[in-house]
Amino acid sequence: MKATYSPDKEGMKLNVRKEPVPGSKVVRQISAGDYDAETVEHGWVRFADGYADARFLVVTDGRHAIDADERKPIEEPKEAEKPAADDDERAALKKMTNPQLYDLAEQSGIHVAKGSTKAELIDAILAGADD
Repeated sequence: MKATYSPDKEGMKLNVRKEPVPGSKVVRQISAGDYDAETVEHGWVRFADGYADARFLVVTDGRHAIDADERKPIEEPKEAEKPAADDDERAALKKMTNPQLYDLAEQSGIHVAKGSTKAELIDAILAGADD
């Protein structure tokens, strides 16, 4: 099974997370290209080392695209309008307090400056990048 990531903008990367939940630790980021995938479940594509949001990938079983929600072959790859990156994750993170966000960033190995705003904390966590 192959998963293809084709970002809307050059240089964008997709987070691969330890668990199939928003806000889970980012284990790596993938750039545009094809990747070996193991399965698609509940809107998440499972790779050997983690999970990525299936909304941003086209998954094929060799000949047919796989519907990420239905887990059945479809005739053509979906060309639906892609939602803004990490919208669901951003909404989940906005519900957290700043101390919770600092803890999540620390547990994920993301360094954020003391005194960061909630928006800055969320952006850093979603990017999975060290500041």
